[in-house]
Amino acid sequence: LLTPVFLVYLMLSFIIQSIRRYTPLGKPLKGSEKRLRFQIESQPLFERLRNWEWGSVLLKVMWIGVFWIIVVIGIGRLVNVFLSWLSGELEGLSLTLTTAVFFGAGMIMFLLPPVPGLPIYFTGGIVLAKTAEDSAGLSFLNAALYSVLICSLLKGAAIVIQQKVIGQIIGARSVYVRSLVNINSLELRAMKKIMAVPGFTIPKVAVLVGGPDWPTSVLTGIMRLPLLQMLLGSVPVVVTIIPVCFAGAVLLKGDEEPYVVLNPILLTLSFIIQLTPFFVAIHYIARAAIVYREELENEPLDEEVEKYNANKVLSQKWSIYLNKWENLSTCTRYMHGIMVTFTVISNLTLWLGGSECFVAFEVTDTIEETLDGSIVNLVKYPFGGIMLLMAAIPWVYLFIFGIIQGQRIKKKISSGAVLPEGADTENSFELFNVSMFSMKNLQNLFREESALDRLEGEDDDSDDEESERA
Repeated sequence: LLTPVFLVYLMLSFIIQSIRRYTPLGKPLKGSEKRLRFQIESQPLFERLRNWEWGSVLLKVMWIGVFWIIVVIGIGRLVNVFLSWLSGELEGLSLTLTTAVFFGAGMIMFLLPPVPGLPIYFTGGIVLAKTAEDSAGLSFLNAALYSVLICSLLKGAAIVIQQKVIGQIIGARSVYVRSLVNINSLELRAMKKIMAVPGFTIPKVAVLVGGPDWPTSVLTGIMRLPLLQMLLGSVPVVVTIIPVCFAGAVLLKGDEEPYVVLNPILLTLSFIIQLTPFFVAIHYIARAAIVYREELENEPLDEEVEKYNANKVLSQKWSIYLNKWENLSTCTRYMHGIMVTFTVISNLTLWLGGSECFVAFEVTDTIEETLDGSIVNLVKYPFGGIMLLMAAIPWVYLFIFGIIQGQRIKKKISSGAVLPEGADTENSFELFNVSMFSMKNLQNLFREESALDRLEGEDDDSDDEESERA
């Protein structure tokens, strides 16, 4: 996503350096600066990029592209189509039957990991509020509040299934799953400590309300936290449900005053309310990881996960070693480059040029009118189809490359091959280091605060001692 920004930066750096080299404008260049094609201020960035493990970086770029297409492009648009179809099918039914069908469909949607709760609540505001007004004769306010009630109950029921069935029964019993979520990490242990506190606390509510719906509830099950306490801590989620349901209910009022101005206000408010506890949760998890660091490190680890991870170490080292740029064949390097180019072009085009690739479709539209009765018409051909094909090719490449590399690693281990002496098997590229909100950055910040607090405390103690002596 930052590729256009980086390209603009390179272009500006080149233009500025060219002006300095060939015109009397700008600062005079000295010595080796005259031979540079980009300004000297850019050189530390280039040096840092040269030290990246490009084999690993390019693979991560492709995987990010896969995630982006599935979640943002695929699910983001297909969810609207499904919910629109559901809304049409429920039209004209009784309130009781509409509520039952919506509840069942909403539960299925909640059980899909990538699907967030917001589009489900929004559809609830559209379907349930309209049915409550038309068939039950409720006022607009009471109909919207009815949709809030049902969506809140749906969220609670989803938490129960996600935590007790998916998390505790399936996830907690699988060593692979516990290793995958990194259950022994300091951050997850800090998160567990926050949520184990009974009743309402700001950190606990922030994690349960601000965290992603499916992962948060499943993690609480893997951690075997008490269900009733998790449900109690999740009650404030109704604050995020209210504006979304009301926005859906208001949408059906069309251009009526004052409803026409309320919809964008309510959607913006819901977005802000949803993001605020998310960042508060990150803040408190990072802080707990520092404040309770010694206590958390002394807690017993999941021994099964530790043994499982120990058995994976050799495989991981071979994977890192074989994926290093210098260890890849020339053909593989070119293929990596081509696939990343496909990924970047297709993802940016589908995102920024979505109107040229897809038909605009909202939950309030109908498949019959907007898509001529077929979901296939959601894509604009040929341009949209070409971009989707370009996005799909790296998926196939990743699948084939993963199989080949996996076989190479198994062959190395089974034959007893030893890694070359001094081989670097540490991956120097950390994906989330670029984020200012990364957990490590926050932890470093809190370490500095703790150090300052200790210094201030020592200064206060020395002042007291001097006062006593005086």
